[in-house]
Formats: sequence, C-alpha cells, structure tokens
Amino acid sequence: MVTAYVLLTVKTGKEYDVVDEIKKRVPMDKIKDISIVYGMFDIVVAVDAHSLGDLERIVLEIRKIPYVSSTTTLVSAKA
Repeated sequence: MVTAYVLLTVKTGKEYDVVDEIKKRVPMDKIKDISIVYGMFDIVVAVDAHSLGDLERIVLEIRKIPYVSSTTTLVSAKA
C-alpha cells in the first residue's frame, strides 16, 4: 500500500468544482481524505494506492481535470 498526499493548485473560485470532479473520477476507496485548504495550495487529497503505478494513474487522472493548474505529490514514508 502506498499513501500519498496530492497537493493541488487550482483556478481561484473553482475549488469546489475540482473536489466534485475528483470524487467522480477517482474511486472513493482510493481517497482517504480530501480538503480545501488555504495557503500555497488549494486542495489536499490523501490517497491510498495499491502501488506506485496505481498512484501514478490517480495523479494523472487528477491532472486532467479542468482548472487544475499544478500538482505536487508527497509519498509518505512509514514513521
């Protein structure tokens, strides 16, 4: 299992639209949490993927969503 945090920058005012679209495109069993946040990033998506390849497919699908300007993916290490 691979846990990652996908940090999104989106067009101002489109945060809720992007969250709704992520929920449509990414299977809900892969999303641990999704939050609109304030600061350098606009949305944080906590993802549980089966593998790095699975994570790549999820991130690429998120990047296709209109109004997503950029993503940064943080892969979690066991603490």
